[in-house]
Amino acid sequence: MGKFLSIAAGVSFFVTSHAFGTVCPSDGSEANVQAIHDTNAHDGDTITLPAGTFIWTAGVNLTKGITVSGQTTITGARTASCTANDQTIIIDEKLRGIPGSLLNATIPAGKSFRLTGITFRRGTVNIVGGDGGIRVKSSGGLVQSARIDHCHFYHLAWGAMLQVSGWTYGVDDHNLFEQGDDANHSHFITNGSTNGHTNGNGAWADFPYYGSEKFWFIEDNTIKAMGVSTVSGGVDCSHGGRYVARHNYWQNATPNGHGTEGSAVRGMRTIQVYNNTFFWAIPFSGSQRSGTSIWHDNTWLGSNSPNGTHTGLSYYRQYGAVGNDLTSWGNADGENGWDKNDPHGLYYSGTAASNTTTGNHATFTVTGSIVPDAYKGMQIRNDHAGAACYLHSAAILSNTATTITYYYYGSGDRGPPLLFNSVEQFSIRNVLIGLDQNGRGKGDLLTGQNHPRFWPNQQQ
Repeated sequence: MGKFLSIAAGVSFFVTSHAFGTVCPSDGSEANVQAIHDTNAHDGDTITLPAGTFIWTAGVNLTKGITVSGQTTITGARTASCTANDQTIIIDEKLRGIPGSLLNATIPAGKSFRLTGITFRRGTVNIVGGDGGIRVKSSGGLVQSARIDHCHFYHLAWGAMLQVSGWTYGVDDHNLFEQGDDANHSHFITNGSTNGHTNGNGAWADFPYYGSEKFWFIEDNTIKAMGVSTVSGGVDCSHGGRYVARHNYWQNATPNGHGTEGSAVRGMRTIQVYNNTFFWAIPFSGSQRSGTSIWHDNTWLGSNSPNGTHTGLSYYRQYGAVGNDLTSWGNADGENGWDKNDPHGLYYSGTAASNTTTGNHATFTVTGSIVPDAYKGMQIRNDHAGAACYLHSAAILSNTATTITYYYYGSGDRGPPLLFNSVEQFSIRNVLIGLDQNGRGKGDLLTGQNHPRFWPNQQQ
């Protein structure tokens, strides 16, 4: 049985097991928590923080299977009226120039970890930190028992308040997440290092395991955002991540997932979302960009989404939204070996006779004449070596005898948009199935991007 390492307010204490004769510090500062962890704590032990307010500026790094416990309690979790009494408060003043999270727990394989009863509150540092402010991940293999419960996360200036990564299964429950007026998430789930393979490759080479314990569970929480952004307070997921969201109350927030797009990492693998209540004060939209999901028995209140759906199934490689580096997964242009392409190959090549006109969609005139609607649903690619969007592609919506209209990604954060100027060359091909697109699952194991590209035979 592990020992309890209490950090009593104003009083030093004596540890009598594992480290006889060691005097431990007397408050909940990060230096004291770190020192107790490094010097006294062993797997199975509990570090108890007292009631009080503590400012952390460097962050705490935990590498053992322990429990960290404070005095905060949560009342009414999974309801709109959830409250926290905020007895143990950590103020986030972490200098963003120092690498790492506010609290980073790296759990050894096969060990357990728990974080409970602590309030994490935003300080005066408004620079948004990368990834999660509180981060839990595995080390050396599978972790099946991690828990974050009865904590209050309040307006933290991080990409997500809580991030779960590595090969980690567990639960966060009976927490209160409150996000501010920004686009930061409550959760970032990147736990797809299944079977020891990084970047989600292991998860995409394995089954979905619906209904099993092989997920991170987000349950019995209250998750609130202010309603300024539709992604604020929601869940993001990538790296082959897998999670279950159930029995939660969501206010202006929703589960989402990234796709396999611009970098080396794969997209979201599998999620389940059920028995939640969603309340929206604004018109909303959700996004799933790869993998599979099961949704059932959820309740939506308040405003409807503009198109009457709760989640849009986008596929960014089809819209030219992968960035300017095409050496990773690249675009689904009908010639990319990561996809299952139409064996017909090239359907048409030609030259633009006008510049692209833009709006909701993009249109340009071609030189000569083509068969109306012959290329609807195919991919058009810019083949002009001098163009900023050289070798970028996008999906054709329609074509007349002299024009081609296509959908393009024009937000500006994914490289130059696909546009044509007069006399620029283009080509048209067809993609049958895109890598990791919505509805696809288990395929051949990919171990990197330096080998020849090949379609991994992903199951539907």
